[in-house]
Amino acid sequence: MANKIQIKRGLKANLPLLDVGEPAFTTDTKEFFIGDGISNINFAKQSDLEITNSQVLDLSFKLAGGTANAITLSMQPLTDGYSKTFIASANNAGAATKINGKPLYKPNTTIAPNLISGKAYTVWYNQAGDCFFIKASAEGDAIAANVLAGKKFSNDNDTGLVGTMPNNSQVIITPGISNKFINKGYHDGTGYVQGDSELVSANIRAGINIFGVDGKPSVVDTADATAGAADIVLNKTAYVNGNKVTGQATIASLGGAHYITGPISPSQTPVQLIHPNGGTSNYYLITVSTGFMPMGLLLLDDRGTYITHYVNSINYFNDPYWSSGGNRGNIIELSRNPQVYVNSTQCVIPSLNYHKTFYYHIWGN
Repeated sequence: MANKIQIKRGLKANLPLLDVGEPAFTTDTKEFFIGDGISNINFAKQSDLEITNSQVLDLSFKLAGGTANAITLSMQPLTDGYSKTFIASANNAGAATKINGKPLYKPNTTIAPNLISGKAYTVWYNQAGDCFFIKASAEGDAIAANVLAGKKFSNDNDTGLVGTMPNNSQVIITPGISNKFINKGYHDGTGYVQGDSELVSANIRAGINIFGVDGKPSVVDTADATAGAADIVLNKTAYVNGNKVTGQATIASLGGAHYITGPISPSQTPVQLIHPNGGTSNYYLITVSTGFMPMGLLLLDDRGTYITHYVNSINYFNDPYWSSGGNRGNIIELSRNPQVYVNSTQCVIPSLNYHKTFYYHIWGN
């Protein structure tokens, strides 16, 4: 008969303190112990090993079964906080999804997460809600177009995503006659819309508003004006079709005549004027400013009595005080008396009387 090696055995309640390296087996609880001289060390039971093996298998990443929105997974009995990691086998497009018949939500919401085929996800069971929550790894609703090109980011859907937003850096816009589009993307904050110091009211036509600046009322469109220099009064200016025009027209060129009238007193200092017969007399000169070339002149006294007159065709002043039966002794010729004259600036008129107020009537071009 072969030799047998037997170890100490018996009921667990009767297990003594084992020596160092001494083994023992409890026949009632089916446990195995070994001593270290201080305590008995309990080795795992078969059932414990089976549970441990099951738990180890549960930790491995398994490809999910079922469909994109009705996932099936092998799991341990559900307890509050129990977690499971799996690999999604299909995209769920963010639609309502269940795992083994229980709803799957984003953390602390009732919103389904977005699952992408081939990605690993960890979920945990919530006993109070009888549902699964996906483990939060990253949150956010940014997409690639929201993040600067080349920069990485994460959102509700995934981690390690790369942005695609263009980097426009500094953008300078010059205004024009039509809208200018602002390119989509990142701007570094140093860009601007160009201004112009010439954008002032004086440079804008009346009735026009450019970027909030109203045109000056006196700035008008002269393109339809038809006047020329000959139509504008002498030395006055006007704008025609954008050009400044200095007038050349006179009253005569426009078919009209000047006329002035008013009271005036003669000088108190006499001057000697020569008559056609060679004689001389003292006269008192009356000076009237005109501003035009007289064609004729009439002088009356304060009672309306005729004193003298002048017309440019005869070139002399008539003097009724020297009438002598129609002879020429009653005139003062301008050619012989330079003290009296008529020009475009003024008229100097002779009078024998210095203490009266006279009234003149002068007309001309």
